[in-house]
Amino acid sequence: MSLRFIIGRAGSGKTEYCFEEILQQEHAILLVPEQYSLQANKELIQKTKGKAILQAEVFYFKKLAYRIFQKKGIGKTIPLSD
Repeated sequence: MSLRFIIGRAGSGKTEYCFEEILQQEHAILLVPEQYSLQANKELIQKTKGKAILQAEVFYFKKLAYRIFQKKGIGKTIPLSD
């Protein structure tokens, strides 16, 4: 899996492009701002007609950090504060 940045102005089709790419992958992580995470989950399900629900995970930065700490066994400690 590689890291790819999809950038562009509003309305240029970034989200649609990401959802199309997710359908072609076995597993994908969609990293979005925290305030957009619920909307991104809804759009992912709607636009892929539920096909990508097991193929992709939507994360925001804190949730991704928590998941990494949890997998590495350091989820019970807080290494840095805000």
